[in-house]
Amino acid sequence: MAPTDNKQQHEEEIMTTATEDSDTNTSTNNGSSKSSNRILVIGSTGAGKSTLINALVGDDLCHTSSAAVGCTGSYTTVTATHNDVTYEFIDTVGINEPEEGTVSRTDALKMFFKFLRDNADGFNLIIFCTREGRITEESKTTYEVMVKKLYASSESKQSPPVLIFVGGMFLEYDEDPQQWCEANRATFVQQGLVEAAAELDAFHAIALPRSKNPMLAKVFQQISAASTKRAWNVIERTLAPEPVRLYTSVRGMLNVVQNVWNTIAANFGWPLIIPDVLREIAAACGFSSKEISELTHTEPFMIAMN
Repeated sequence: MAPTDNKQQHEEEIMTTATEDSDTNTSTNNGSSKSSNRILVIGSTGAGKSTLINALVGDDLCHTSSAAVGCTGSYTTVTATHNDVTYEFIDTVGINEPEEGTVSRTDALKMFFKFLRDNADGFNLIIFCTREGRITEESKTTYEVMVKKLYASSESKQSPPVLIFVGGMFLEYDEDPQQWCEANRATFVQQGLVEAAAELDAFHAIALPRSKNPMLAKVFQQISAASTKRAWNVIERTLAPEPVRLYTSVRGMLNVVQNVWNTIAANFGWPLIIPDVLREIAAACGFSSKEISELTHTEPFMIAMN
């Protein structure tokens, strides 16, 4: 067997080991299915990710919270069936600068590494959630990292379709919440959220039930039901027929780690690379000392460390 073939076989064995050693994901049902449509739901803290998933699956399966939790990497998987088709919604934590002593930079990187390891199969669709109102810096950072950078260095050079769902009550547009999108479309495009462009049909207002007032909730129920139906229709016609893989080798996984981590670090003023952690991660995946040295002494890593 040629040296190249040996290297490829070695990386495939590493990938199999890494997948088998991964912890069981938090799930609200019987777990993942290879035939499921996998949907990554992202957004800043309090953007309505869990509320959206709960509305789509028709149950309160995702815990909703407005509390900052730290960097993305922690996630929950919710499996649901719609029109006899199985969907997995991967609900991620928003990207926020961790509070002092809550999540260290090292732990944040390890959490993100675990997220990548557990989700190597990739996704059929990415849903970016934001709330009715202005676009926050945290929202833009989350979009940049998880929409623009997650697949930027993937070996396939492909990425799944992206939808932008804006959640809210849309009291001024109660007859048709989608009119809110029409009124704010230009602002989103100007802020760099290119999926908001009219020709892409990827920018949608989803009326989410947030009111605890019984009378208001009853009035709002019909609007919310129509929005949920709209959301499912958009999802069904947009998602890719098969999940788009994030990577196919350990080297590819580390490229994604570097690309995404450097973007997060640049926003938080952190070092662009942590060589010791990278070496630890590579060693845990079975890389030899020589391979680890090669990985951490390539030009991109050396530039980031200087």
